[in-house]
Amino acid sequence: MDNPADEFRIEHMAQWAAHKKENRAPKKVGLYFTGADMSGFVRQNVVAAALVRRFPGPHVFAVYRPEPPSRRFVTACNPYLHSTMEAPAGSSITIPIDWFDRGAFAPVKCTDPFWKEQDFTNVDLFLMPGMLSADPGRLEGLADNPPVFRLPSAEEPALLDKVERAGVDRESWFACVDAEALEIGGEALIRRLTGDLKGLVVRLGPQAAAPCPGGVIDLAGSEATFDVRCAALSRARFVIGADADLLALASAFAVPCAGVNLPRFADRLWNAEDIVLTKRLRLADGRELDGPAAYSAGYLEGDIPADSHWLDRTADELIAIANELFARSADTRAWRTPGDDAEVERSDVLSLPLPLRDRSLLNFWDVGSGQQHNA
Repeated sequence: MDNPADEFRIEHMAQWAAHKKENRAPKKVGLYFTGADMSGFVRQNVVAAALVRRFPGPHVFAVYRPEPPSRRFVTACNPYLHSTMEAPAGSSITIPIDWFDRGAFAPVKCTDPFWKEQDFTNVDLFLMPGMLSADPGRLEGLADNPPVFRLPSAEEPALLDKVERAGVDRESWFACVDAEALEIGGEALIRRLTGDLKGLVVRLGPQAAAPCPGGVIDLAGSEATFDVRCAALSRARFVIGADADLLALASAFAVPCAGVNLPRFADRLWNAEDIVLTKRLRLADGRELDGPAAYSAGYLEGDIPADSHWLDRTADELIAIANELFARSADTRAWRTPGDDAEVERSDVLSLPLPLRDRSLLNFWDVGSGQQHNA
């Protein structure tokens, strides 16, 4: 071989391959997060957690672009990440594959000292965004035993103090509700939660155009920082809403939740006990389809027929959902105590393609009958 650099690289890679054969379990796992929006970023973190937690004690690092900066807090809440590396803001390329070329004469090397210090080039497994973009509700072993986000231990006490100072009494249970659910439920929903059921209502989600209703603690939009909103969410008794970011975070913290008034639900929430109450679909001939029927016809995951339209749910239906979530969480009398991950079976390998269920484990809620139907 005429080129000594090529000869060195081939020998070097042969040694590396032999090492990997002898050590099947990955010791260092890299993750590449993108996510078009916050809910997508949260889902990628959850799927990654579900995949890497089966390995016996690897070091897991993630590379991502912190835009918006709140993504930093999401990665800090992922208990399966040990270190992160941020790409420059505005960069069109987060990470070149050339950075993983271990050859001495690799054409492009990472100039960040942290990369070299952590020896990220010598990675055993690297999961790309396409691998992490699976629907969490359909990924085998996730929805029925989800990985659980946790507040960063160093920040948790101060964040919870801020939640309390915002008016959320630690000795009272509370529900997090977004602006859309509050608009539909109106005073009747608030009365049910705060009067009959003697709880508190915290508004979360994006900033709403409508003023916050009386009797509701407002932490939506700019009323609180992202980390404080996550802290409140993590202690809620349950969540009711339609906002994709709110539902994804609720599922990530394993807070019981109901996605309501949704025209579609895929990717918004995923835990097996979560509830979906879709909008009704009125067809051109006047027939109305509830969630299960619309799903079976393919309308929740595709286009709806011409001259058909979605119908909003009613206050009574949202109150029925609140009653159900309240009954399910009867042992929560104050702030909810976060749960822990259940044990998972350990494995040295990751099989691709990822094993996916045909359908999510979510439940459609039939308000009229009070019965659940698998999604």
